[in-house]
Amino acid sequence: MYFNQPKQLDTDMLPQIQDIITHAKPNTFIVINLLGSHGPRYDLKYPKQFEYFTPVCQDETLANCPQEHIINAYDNSLIHTDFFISEVIAMLEKSHFIDSSLWYVSDHGESLGEFGQYMHGGFPYTIAPQTQKHIPSMIWLKSPFGGRAKNNQSMPYQTNHTKWQKILESKQNHMLSHDYIFSTILSLLEIQTQIYDKDFDILR
Repeated sequence: MYFNQPKQLDTDMLPQIQDIITHAKPNTFIVINLLGSHGPRYDLKYPKQFEYFTPVCQDETLANCPQEHIINAYDNSLIHTDFFISEVIAMLEKSHFIDSSLWYVSDHGESLGEFGQYMHGGFPYTIAPQTQKHIPSMIWLKSPFGGRAKNNQSMPYQTNHTKWQKILESKQNHMLSHDYIFSTILSLLEIQTQIYDKDFDILR
């Protein structure tokens, strides 16, 4: 799901996401496309109560703003995204599903005036600045421990959860790419198919 209307923010989706989770059936897969920190107007990606860093750039042409003002607006948008993710995780924590997971990954980074570069996409990938290619990714797994399931229904997920958590912790500083998303999601959902590639599964 996503919003694509003027003045709508990512957090405006939270009520709909809560409704989907509340009424979800087993094996529900939700894709959420965020506005996140897409430029150039980073200051329009969050409500005023998230404006922790000031002053902020309010110009479509980023080169017209001091770099500090650009960074302030960008950092505020990150705080808003962090809040959004924490709210969705809280919803999943409270849900009736014992095997929930959330994977957040950005599609690209941003240049904020370093070496006169702004936003992203101005160079081929091979020579693009690291600020545009080095992106965050986070996988959250719902803890299966706590007696939510009856008759040991949670045991298979408990085993996978423990294994996956150790694997993810061991790869915290590994360089990965978007190539790993597809097969890793198949692994998370325990879907068996010939197009699965174990070499591109983060959980192996």
